[in-house]
Order: sequence, then structure tokens, then C-alpha cells
Amino acid sequence: MRYPYLLFDADNTLFDFDRSNRAAFNAVCAAFSLPDDDETFALYERCNNAMWAAFDRGECTKDFLVVQRFRNFFSALGVDRDPAACNELHLHTLGRQSFLLPHAEEVCRELSRSHKLYLVTNAVASVQRSRLARSAVRPYITDAFISEEADAAKPEDIWTALYLSGFLTTDMTGHSENGACLRSLRLPNNEVRQALRLVILEWFECAVEDVGVIDSFHDGLCRGDEDAVKQALSCAIGDLGIDVGQSDMPTAYHLVLQGLCFGLPGYCNPSSKRSGVSDRWDIQVIPTGRVFDVADTFGMLDERPLITINMMYGPGVDALGLELLAVQALLEIERDGIDDIRVPRPAVGRMRWGFGFDGQRVSVVCQRL
Repeated sequence: MRYPYLLFDADNTLFDFDRSNRAAFNAVCAAFSLPDDDETFALYERCNNAMWAAFDRGECTKDFLVVQRFRNFFSALGVDRDPAACNELHLHTLGRQSFLLPHAEEVCRELSRSHKLYLVTNAVASVQRSRLARSAVRPYITDAFISEEADAAKPEDIWTALYLSGFLTTDMTGHSENGACLRSLRLPNNEVRQALRLVILEWFECAVEDVGVIDSFHDGLCRGDEDAVKQALSCAIGDLGIDVGQSDMPTAYHLVLQGLCFGLPGYCNPSSKRSGVSDRWDIQVIPTGRVFDVADTFGMLDERPLITINMMYGPGVDALGLELLAVQALLEIERDGIDDIRVPRPAVGRMRWGFGFDGQRVSVVCQRL
């Protein structure tokens, strides 16, 4: 079976969150003597959505946002209420709502006959567990991946884990020689991004025998140190399960390379721009001015370039051919305009990396603009 696992977002995919959210708001208004009308609810939604957007950008914790949204709401409304108490009632009431969207139960029942179904959500765990337990789709859902429970049981095999989490996705734009769909490593939406970003970092740290290898890769990538990047990547390839001769060798190598790019200080998560119908595999890591970390301490945020990586795979080439493969990958970044985008404000220039891989050895070349 090509797709044994199916992942669903919970809210407004299976569950009618809008209806449940309004019911919870009604309960808060009744208990705390607040006006319960469409205008007041729209004001609450603006405050609520603004806080969830801040959470998605990594600017606050979930525990903070669920209370702060009510604090901001009451301030805008011009009333004095206890935001923590209102939030507690809101979450309790929300957890008791199990309204489904039309045909959600029928879809889950039918798909569960041939697939394993999972929920992926970054919502409050207690609310989602309660809603799932009360819902008609519960018998058909194998499990739920929830951000607060992200450290719960994880599959031992990193590639299985990536697939189950939604990171390893099928790319329908191309096929490999044996007819299988090509795959890519990506973050499909904010739900998966926040629920499992730290998990993917932990998986790679656990899979690589020496976690210092990942640190060396990150440091070399940011400094343009070709030798450091080559040595670190060579060490990681074997640890992360790339076997010589496997049918999807380029895919596995691309996944390793992109996975190692997660967690760069001061950068967003890596995104793949791979073309499914060519031998070119592209990755970009874009600086972010929203998430500040230890990089601030060292002044790195003022020196971060836009990093673009292009990988090429050529089995059976000699040492010189491997080096030329990396150079060709580098040149294609400019030729195809892969990094021809407006550089984000915090970025300083561009850094281009060309990677060559023959199934066992790697070659790298860097260009700083």
C-alpha cells in the first residue's frame, strides 16, 4: 500500500471547532456577565488569533497564550475580569464539545478499513483528548500527536517516525525509476510545525552517535567551512541509515541533509524546493528576526546570510567527478535562480552550497555572496 498512514488536523478538518469554540465562549459570557453577541465574539477572536499567531512564531508558550488572550480581550472590551478563571472555564467547556463536521464520521469509518488514521494538533492536550474520547470518530483514530505530549512513545526507526509525524510526505510531481512516488521532508502546516519541530531535532540527535556532529555541521554551514561540513555530513550518513544500493538513495540523502539543517540558530526551519522531475534537490534556510536564541549572545543575528543548498547525486563517479558534481550543483543555484528571492531584512547576503553524493562519499563547495 502506497499510503498506509493518514494524518488529519483535528479542528475544522474532522471537528467543527467554530461551533465548539462559540459554545465555550457562550459559557464564559454567561458565567462572567459578559455581552454575548457577534461583535463581542469577533473581538475575542481577534485577540485569540493574534496570540496563536505569536505562538506559531515561537514568541510565547501555550500556557501563556491561553490566559493572555483573555487578558487582551478584557482590556479591549474595557471590563475587569479574571483571565485565568475565564480560560479555565473556556477550556473545560471546549473539551466537552465533540461536534463533527458533516461526513467526518463516515470518512473516518471507511478509511480506517484500510489505513491507520492519526490526528496531528498543537491545541491544548487536555481539550483534544477529551473531545476525541467523546466523539463518534474515536473508534477509527489510532492515536493523536499533540505538541504537549510530543515526547510520548516515538517509533524507533527515524524514517518511520518522520512519516508518521507528517514530516515525510509524498511528492506527486515525480516518480523514481522503480515507479515509487518521490518523497520530501517538509513541514506541511503550523499544526505539524509546532507540534513536532522539537521532536525531529531530538530524533536526529538520537540517531547520530555523536551529537557533536550535528553541532559541527551547523557551525560549518553558517561559517562557510567546507571541510567541517563535509566531515560532519560523512559521519552522519551512516548513523542515519543510508544504505548503499537502496532504491531511493537520493531521497534518503536529501532527507538527511535537510534534517540536519533543522535547529540552525537564528534560522527558520529548512524548506525543500526540490524539483520532482529532475536530479536537482534544493533546500533553503532563511534567517528569522522573530525567534531569538543563544545566537543573540554572539551577535550572529547581524551576520546571517540566506543559505541555499543544492544537492546532486551521481552514482559511480570517481573522486574528480564527485568534486565536479558539487560544483555543478552550486552553479545550478545561480543558473536556475533558486535563491533569486528578496533577501529577508535580517539576512546579510547569500551563501550557496553545492553538495555531491555518489552513494558513499560526499563533496561540498561553498560560495558566499
